[in-house]
Amino acid sequence: WIDSQVPSVVQNSIEFMRKAAAKAVSLGMGMDVEMDGNGDESKNDVADFDPQAVRQANAFIIAGACFSIGIRYAGSANRDAAAAIFQRVMWFLELRDNKDVTRQVQRPDLTTLTTCLCTSAISLALVMAGTGDLDSFRLFRALRWSCDDNVSYGTHMIYGAAIGLLFLGGGKRTLGSSPEDVPMLIAAFFPHYPILSSDNQYHLQALRHMYVLAAHDRILESVDVDSREKVCIPIELSLPDTPECIQSSTPFLVANNSNFVELRTKSDRYYPIVLKTTDWNSRGIMSNIFVKRKPGHL
Repeated sequence: WIDSQVPSVVQNSIEFMRKAAAKAVSLGMGMDVEMDGNGDESKNDVADFDPQAVRQANAFIIAGACFSIGIRYAGSANRDAAAAIFQRVMWFLELRDNKDVTRQVQRPDLTTLTTCLCTSAISLALVMAGTGDLDSFRLFRALRWSCDDNVSYGTHMIYGAAIGLLFLGGGKRTLGSSPEDVPMLIAAFFPHYPILSSDNQYHLQALRHMYVLAAHDRILESVDVDSREKVCIPIELSLPDTPECIQSSTPFLVANNSNFVELRTKSDRYYPIVLKTTDWNSRGIMSNIFVKRKPGHL
């Protein structure tokens, strides 16, 4: 879906530059491929477009598509959406760090590339908010590691925000994707990042805190009715129209757009409980599961 958002004229131009770079390398021309032609097979075969504008358009379109997916699947922990965004984050990272000629001709200016990398990273964090996903955390930590004069305040801010979203509420909260939540997320993570902490020229920095209005408590916990203490018990969640079940344990973060239909406790220490869960997707705050310990069990 992300690739389909790039117009054919941009795709063809990028492919033109990539082939020109590959031909230049094969002819031993090194990095001297900045668009005066495609490597010299014909005087008529000359680029009639602005290479830098094409690179910027390609990067911005891909980053914008990632941001759209991040907003659409915010807090859902959708693996397909996360994998698609993750792949684009790695692509931007490769454009930034890879010195290969065929990559360099696709590389926009550093400011554009950094903005797009930050936008795709925060999009991944939106999808995986509250999950503490280890692969995403490793990626954000690697991105945040760079610290030199070329890294602005806004870059540090957005990578820090991505890590914060990943562990939102200590893993007890996630982001909503309802019509009421979408404007809050767009205002908070609007992809124009400040240079300084006092930079309010293009976006009021106070609006960066509006994500809290889209955060929802979605943790499912079990409580012993006798001791009133929270306990960890194994649970089984049924999916609609399939015999497959998900095995997990409490505490359990219920992601947005979850389609579970039934919950069953599977503990030997506590009496079994069966709950209908079809209203989880529309309910704001999850209720606790109260369990009773069997006699003779510690």
